[in-house]
Amino acid sequence: MYLLLAVPLGALADRIGRRRAFVFGHAALLTGYGLLLARPGGGLPLAAAVLLLHGLFYAATDGTLAAVAAGAVPEERRGAGLALVGTGQAAGRFLCSLAVGALWTRWGDTTALAVMAAVLTVAVTVAVRLLGRVTSDPERATADRPAPTDPRPH
Repeated sequence: MYLLLAVPLGALADRIGRRRAFVFGHAALLTGYGLLLARPGGGLPLAAAVLLLHGLFYAATDGTLAAVAAGAVPEERRGAGLALVGTGQAAGRFLCSLAVGALWTRWGDTTALAVMAAVLTVAVTVAVRLLGRVTSDPERATADRPAPTDPRPH
C-alpha cells in the first residue's frame, strides 16, 4: 500500500500542506488501531483494512516529514540534518515497537492496542492544536508549502 500511495499522497501534501498530510497519516493509523479494538479476530477483511490504513500512514508521513525537515534545515547542513531526522524517526519507531511488545506480553493485545491508541490520540490532538497555532500566523500559513514558480521561460 505504501508503494501505491506514497506518490499520490505526496502530491496531496503539496496541495493541502505537509503538516495536514502528516496529521492525516496519523489519523489513519489511529483508525487502524480503532478497527482492531472494535473487531478483534475480524478475519481477512479486517486485516486488509488495517494493512491499507498502515500503508496510508507511512505514505502520508514519511515523505512529508522529509520535506518539512528539508525546509527547516540550513542547506549547508541538509544531509546531516535529514540523516538526524531519519535516525530519530527510526529510533522512535523502534522504541515504540519495544513498548508495544512489552505491553502486549504483560497485559495482552487489547490493552496494548488501547494504550497505543490513547497515546496516539493525545499526540494527534496536541499536534493539531500546535499546528493550528502555527498556521494561524499568516506568514507561516504556507510555510510548509513550496513557493510558487514562475512558468515563464527565463
